Amino acid sequence: MLGSNALTFVGFGDYQYSVDQSVPRGSQFIRADDFGLSPFYKGTITFNPRIRNYNVDFSGRWELGSLDDCLEHFFVGVNATLTHTCWEWRHECYKTAPSNLVLAPNLLTLAIDIMFPLGEMSEYRNFDGFKSIPEALQAERGFGGDGFSTYGILGPMRYGRFILDRPAKATALANVDAIVGYDFSRCDCSHFSVFLRTSAPTGTQIYSKTILEPIIGNGHHWELGGGIDARGDLWQCDNASLTAYLTGNLTHLFRDGQTRIIPLVQGCCLSQYSLLKEYDKNGLLIPGIVRGTDVAARQVKSSFALQGDATLGFVYRNCDWAFNTGLNIFGRSREKLEDVRPTVDLDKRVFGIKGRTPVFAQIPAQVGLYIASTSSTYCITDSNNANTPIDGTPTPVVNSTDWYTGDPALQATPTYLNLATICKMHGVPRMVTYKLFGAIDYQHKDGDRRPFMGIGGEVEFGSNRNCKVCAANQWGIWTRVGLGF
Repeated sequence: MLGSNALTFVGFGDYQYSVDQSVPRGSQFIRADDFGLSPFYKGTITFNPRIRNYNVDFSGRWELGSLDDCLEHFFVGVNATLTHTCWEWRHECYKTAPSNLVLAPNLLTLAIDIMFPLGEMSEYRNFDGFKSIPEALQAERGFGGDGFSTYGILGPMRYGRFILDRPAKATALANVDAIVGYDFSRCDCSHFSVFLRTSAPTGTQIYSKTILEPIIGNGHHWELGGGIDARGDLWQCDNASLTAYLTGNLTHLFRDGQTRIIPLVQGCCLSQYSLLKEYDKNGLLIPGIVRGTDVAARQVKSSFALQGDATLGFVYRNCDWAFNTGLNIFGRSREKLEDVRPTVDLDKRVFGIKGRTPVFAQIPAQVGLYIASTSSTYCITDSNNANTPIDGTPTPVVNSTDWYTGDPALQATPTYLNLATICKMHGVPRMVTYKLFGAIDYQHKDGDRRPFMGIGGEVEFGSNRNCKVCAANQWGIWTRVGLGF
């Protein structure tokens, strides 16, 4: 299970909550209209994600000394896991009314939660917003269309959707490990061996169609490396014993193709969900609005120089019972991304972040509209120096230096996104996780076949020096049954 998180969606009636210097700026504040909610909407959604895995493990080891004396102490092994995984958000929504909302008398207040003001998303006022946060995050349709013009978003979200109405499930054979090793020593009370290990990419591949996409395996990479396996009895008396063990491996993860959604503003979480305007070669606005995720999606080749996994544990055995506890450390170097390419042809297309800027600024305005230059430094919650709204007066606003007029729209001079800079994306930062675990097992040892069963739990913490949440903090419990022979 993962930790609980919350996102608050605010409209322009409550923008000061997300830009006030007394409130920490961060990803918990989201602009409502970027997700197809009315700019008059305000609400919070909380997540308490849960991941459930059902595994069937296969493991085999064969000594090669029986085939030839020259191969004494050599062994081969195969490990594989068949996994069914279920990922679910488990969400709750809390909707509140905007505190600073001032409406013109002729607006339909009953439909305000789905209304986009005149010029905000299209040439005309429309009631095409999503009715709730879950509907907006799932994004199964477009929004902002008025039925008369070509503005608004016409289709569903292609990348980065939240699937909230059902668990996301997947079944696959996790990485198949093949091992060739050598025993330096092996007896009833201890052993020490080294091995070479490779893993085949039989798990799921990353397409980024949804957030919290089920993952089985290591991200679909080939692995190659080596490791050690050691065990020794610390104490033994009659049917009881205390054993320490250490196992670890270090591997390289080779390049594999994936699809990623990258931030449109470096270091700005969720900026890839910003709405974009598209311009022609003359800098004139092209009708319509583009989802940022469609532009931010990239096909990449992903690899990791090193990945390490080590476990130090202790087992106390008494007759058929075993009590196991220990520490697992997992680490990975910074991800290397190569051959970064857009998922659609963007070479000759020009975009700018919409921000608070309307696509049409009609005069007179029926509701105050923010007219601020599109800014490439936009970071979820708007910049603090955005202009104040235009009041609803019939006086035309024309300034040849900062503005140009349309027919009949008024548009801000844009700051374009630098797609070349976006393509120079960084991969997942280096990370280390620490997992404490414990388990109780019972194994019936009479006969050649040895059935066993057990229950256990774990708590995992992930961070690094520069990133406090580079890996998920999570906890889990498990039960297992099996047969040894």
